[in-house]
Amino acid sequence: MLMHSIPTELVNLWDIACPNCQSELLNKNGKYKNRQRFLCLECGKTFTSYSKSLLNASKIKRNQWNDVVAMILKGYSLKEIEEVSDISYVSLSKIRLKILQVFDTLNSFHILLNQNKAKNVFLQPFQKNRHILTLQDNKGRCFSRCYDESELDKLKKRATELNLRFVEDADIDDMDITNYHDSLLHHLSMFRGIKHKYINYYITFHAVRYYLSITEALNYLTTHMAVCLSSSHLEKIKKQAVSAA
Repeated sequence: MLMHSIPTELVNLWDIACPNCQSELLNKNGKYKNRQRFLCLECGKTFTSYSKSLLNASKIKRNQWNDVVAMILKGYSLKEIEEVSDISYVSLSKIRLKILQVFDTLNSFHILLNQNKAKNVFLQPFQKNRHILTLQDNKGRCFSRCYDESELDKLKKRATELNLRFVEDADIDDMDITNYHDSLLHHLSMFRGIKHKYINYYITFHAVRYYLSITEALNYLTTHMAVCLSSSHLEKIKKQAVSAA
């Protein structure tokens, strides 16, 4: 009984999880470079509070991160950031991708679709054989994803099963959707050569800039900068960020 109660107590002490197996059964295990090291009681792996976080394997100081993130959120180009930060373009490119991956966890498109919480699917043509699909939640916030033609057929079938109506771009009479799509397309045009596998990161990044203030976005990112948070704690933070929009 005692052995079962100890891990539970450890979970309550730190709202973090093992980056290897996501277990929350942890114990302190000394320090590494002034960072707390933990031992996972499930898989036996050790890790620090920075492992697999935004700052993992990064030589950039935390105060530099805050400045760089703020400039990215304000729409500065990587070349402009490079000039004032003395961080290389390549490093900045990797930093931005890490940031966009974290922000993508805020996209509720699939939740709205799978839980049948939307009435319409708004279809916006985008590049050759690609389309941007947008759903609205009950607060009027838009969440979008990009699909190829082949993927679109499967999604239409899924939408039909859920009684969702597909609304083509020419038939959209909702100004909120139209303005959102115009803003999204302008946002995407600012980034050249986006790889297809990353396009949805940039789509979600637009929603972050569209709905969240820089302070709210920074607060959400900060939680990912220095700790491997548990799924329950991450979900709590995500709800706070989404409700703030």
